[in-house]
Amino acid sequence: MFLGSLLLVSAAFAAEPATSPIQVDLAAARQFSPSEQAALQAVADETSQVGSDALYVLLRHAMMLPEGVEAINEAERPLPRQLWQEPLRYRGRLICVTGRFVGKTLDQASQIQPNPFWDRPAFATYITAPDWPEPMIVVLPDRPADLARGAKVEVAGFFYKLLDQTSSRDAAKMGQYPVLVARRLYRPAVDLPGFKSPLAMIVGFGAVLAVIFLVLRKSTRRKLPGTLETLLHQHEAQDAADPKQVDQPVDEELTRQVEQYRKEHERH
Repeated sequence: MFLGSLLLVSAAFAAEPATSPIQVDLAAARQFSPSEQAALQAVADETSQVGSDALYVLLRHAMMLPEGVEAINEAERPLPRQLWQEPLRYRGRLICVTGRFVGKTLDQASQIQPNPFWDRPAFATYITAPDWPEPMIVVLPDRPADLARGAKVEVAGFFYKLLDQTSSRDAAKMGQYPVLVARRLYRPAVDLPGFKSPLAMIVGFGAVLAVIFLVLRKSTRRKLPGTLETLLHQHEAQDAADPKQVDQPVDEELTRQVEQYRKEHERH
């Protein structure tokens, strides 16, 4: 695979100068000015064009994202296939994906063209997962930290577009690669202490429910003799003695409960 250059003449959108300070603010990062929205609306999917004002807009907004779990926790988590199927729907939205680092990073600084949104370096790398049809391209404002090939990474960023790109192995083969613009790649076990993936949270929640169920079940078993002991003795007395000697006859519903208790008690 070869990531094409970011070369594209910037459209003339009025915007805040790219050299102005960038404030870290998650809420502001998710808001786009009219000129920025116009840049995003001009993006065409399934083309080989990478560089555009929209890319530079998203790079600027990626720098506004706070580091750590805050952006990850606030990001949407679409199914990866949705990015291939509905790129327009996710354009400019903050999403989070989990994948494996492919081990390839390209410096794109020389390809950044004059534009009103971004005047800093840019780097492009790839992440992938077994169930993805193609790798995902991640554009970053800084070179990612040294990562082992295949390292698990978590990344929150803005979805840019679906890119058509010729394979470096087969010039006749075109692949479609989602492009995500992010602040950085995170290694969950190293860079995000205390972070748990949604799957781990679901599994953990399920385990908690199972424990609660077992505790309640044991508690109920302990209470059953207290609540049904009298009924049980009455039922036995009714079987063994003259019904007239039983002070209070047991109705059919209570009898059914006693029989059910007996069966469960015999099993356990």
